[in-house]
Amino acid sequence: MADYSRSQDQVASVVEPRTDPPPYDFKVYRAGLLHASVCTNLTDEQATGRLNTEHPTGISAQWAVCDGPFADGTPNGATCPGLPTHRHVLFIC
Repeated sequence: MADYSRSQDQVASVVEPRTDPPPYDFKVYRAGLLHASVCTNLTDEQATGRLNTEHPTGISAQWAVCDGPFADGTPNGATCPGLPTHRHVLFIC
């Protein structure tokens, strides 16, 4: 019969420490025909270059950082609520 009488300290010493990978530096979370949204810690120039490389528009116009806010009124470049080192950037083509 199994022994389930271990204390919490004993159980904790058996569990390996969590080793999450480092957060991403660039993640496209929406890409449409005219707009794309990215969560990133890169500069605008770096993020624009990466978006155009990884998700080309397929037309002569390339992605560029949008001057206006997101559809819900959130300012472009606002801090990501889940990763405070990142920001959400809206692009238009």
